[in-house]
Amino acid sequence: MSTLCRSRLLAEPPTRVSMPPRRSARLVELANPHFQLPFPPNVVALLFSLLPLDARLLAREVCRGWRLFLEDFSFWQSLDFSAAAAERLTVALTWGLVRAACARATGTLHTLKLQGRREVPFAALEELVAENGESLRSLMMPTTLILDAADVGRLRQAAPLCELSCNVQCEGAEAVALMRCELVCPFFLTVKNLDTEQLQTDFASTLATHTGIKGLLLLGGNLADAVLNLSLAVVAAGVESIGFGHCGLTPMALPALTLLLRSEVLHCFILSNHGVLLTGPDLLAFCDALRSNSSLYHIMLNNGNLWADPADAGMVLAALAARTTPFSLGLDGNRVRETQAQQLAAGTQLAQLITAGGLEELNLNDCNLGEAGLVPIFETLPRASRLMCLAFGGDELSPEFARDVLLPAVRANNSLRSLNFRYEDEGELLPELIEAQNIVEARN
Repeated sequence: MSTLCRSRLLAEPPTRVSMPPRRSARLVELANPHFQLPFPPNVVALLFSLLPLDARLLAREVCRGWRLFLEDFSFWQSLDFSAAAAERLTVALTWGLVRAACARATGTLHTLKLQGRREVPFAALEELVAENGESLRSLMMPTTLILDAADVGRLRQAAPLCELSCNVQCEGAEAVALMRCELVCPFFLTVKNLDTEQLQTDFASTLATHTGIKGLLLLGGNLADAVLNLSLAVVAAGVESIGFGHCGLTPMALPALTLLLRSEVLHCFILSNHGVLLTGPDLLAFCDALRSNSSLYHIMLNNGNLWADPADAGMVLAALAARTTPFSLGLDGNRVRETQAQQLAAGTQLAQLITAGGLEELNLNDCNLGEAGLVPIFETLPRASRLMCLAFGGDELSPEFARDVLLPAVRANNSLRSLNFRYEDEGELLPELIEAQNIVEARN
């Protein structure tokens, strides 16, 4: 559940060029009086500062004059390894490249952005931070590196004046303490077990005054009575991605969830809730907000027993079908009841969703649709012009169904770019399913 939603990398504003002082040119002159810079020192400094970091490191090897010029610490005070900067590199962004650049600024490093580096060993990162503990003022972590409260504490101890922008997973009490520290700025925060009323109140009040959290995932605990205060805090903080995982929500939570859906900044909405949730008199307003939110892209309504009442399920899916903006949808774990008539009814509702609106991705794992429910989905697939990703698993398919229904539908569809049959043993896939996957993969 903790991996359901990770915040998207944010576009960073361009780094302001810091001009090295003229002492670089003077060092070159003293080292080699016959060496002449091709342009005035400030122009040369600007040209070097515009180079990608790997090219700047290589430039030091061209000649002694360039090496001495690039010894100036201001070329290395602010190091940008964000996703945009990584694209400008002429080589792969490795940890060795990060260390080589940081070595030029040891003791003077001020800003380090690592969002473009997917895998960062924490022990090596802690060592790097400690080397620059007195000078470092801003450290932006990769989204893939998940810290716990103890990790944050060690980095804070190594660089007491550094602002940490990071992805954190911790317990409720730890989350409150972290958010109260001005130099800890989680861009994604996973909070487990907000168990007590006091803890829920403290967390909501702290969150409401906090800025910079783009994604929030709440796991466990019983939040049925606290969901309204938490929703108000989420809106006040400008959170873009919100998820509730097994938080004991009931249909009484729908007005608070509707409030969240009416937020103009919400991009990702996750509900994973054991027990019936999407039902009752407040469902209509919830569906209206679900339909009208134009900023929402990722929607996950997992494990909620959606088809307990087919009429309620139809209302939710009709609202989703009426959306005109692109979106992805996850319905994993919403199991349809056993009869073929119920499976067919659910499949027909999903088929109408696939051909209408802006649906681009659909996940139907462990929904017990059976062949009866999958028939209308695949029969309508040739007319699904916007659906790019389809995933389902847990349904036993016969060779005849795969040959006569699924494979012709995939061949006739032109929009799919990803088709996944999620079974524990991929080696047991029918040859027709493998062929269908190969057809879709060839389009990429």
